Amino acid sequence: MCKVKLQNLARLSAYYPERLLKALAEAAGRDGIELHVVGGTVRDMLMGKHPGDLDIALEKGAIPFVHTVISTLGGGALLIFPVLRLKGPAWSGRTSR
Repeated sequence: MCKVKLQNLARLSAYYPERLLKALAEAAGRDGIELHVVGGTVRDMLMGKHPGDLDIALEKGAIPFVHTVISTLGGGALLIFPVLRLKGPAWSGRTSR
């Protein structure tokens, strides 16, 4: 079951190619993964700015998901930043610049 809501994809289509959004939605549906738009993407959209990139988070299966999306798109590169699990709330982010 795909948990990417169509109205959310419509909001993103103003910033990202439909082909990319469709590939993300199809991969999420096929793998039963819930996608969340996060980070600077959300910040920029809330501020009325064009996001410089698309930050998404998944609870599980990031590597197979990325392979599915790349295969669907016919190539490309996606960056994966792991979530660091500490005692207490989870934190995610870049560990180096």
